[in-house]
Amino acid sequence: MASTTNSYMKPVGVKMKKYSVRLKSLADIRRFLARVANDLDKDEIEAGKARTLTYIGSILSQVIRDSDLEARISALEENQRRENQ
Repeated sequence: MASTTNSYMKPVGVKMKKYSVRLKSLADIRRFLARVANDLDKDEIEAGKARTLTYIGSILSQVIRDSDLEARISALEENQRRENQ
């Protein structure tokens, strides 16, 4: 018997695991990715979803690093500007 799927290609009747987390720091992302890896290992999420969530986590971690660096550079520039006045 063929499996029936809905418009999201999820088999009908199969409950997909949802993630609702705040990813505001690298530590948050590390915990999130560890949970994704554990859920994948326990077959609680599909490999494709784990791959997508891992990619998003990777991009977010770079954005956080870049934002932190930008804030530090701005503070240094402001201090330099004040010293030169």
